[in-house]
Amino acid sequence: MRSCLGTANQACHSDAFVSASLRQSHIPCAYGTAENRLHRAGVNSADRVLVTGASGGVGSAVVQLAKRRGAYVIAIAGESKLDSVRGLG
Repeated sequence: MRSCLGTANQACHSDAFVSASLRQSHIPCAYGTAENRLHRAGVNSADRVLVTGASGGVGSAVVQLAKRRGAYVIAIAGESKLDSVRGLG
């Protein structure tokens, strides 16, 4: 199993003054977690996948990777984030 760990002093608040590459450094961890879970569940084109928190890091990765596997994806997100989640596929 893969996981992403860090100590409190390695965390930072992402705001306008932090570079885009640092703000996006969570992406490999989110996609690694999502891929691990989909693989362990054996998700394929015959499956339906319900994703709660689909607008978050791992949730949005699950939506995209499950769609790539051909699964039918049902995504749940807050009303203000629905357009961005729909944009994931």
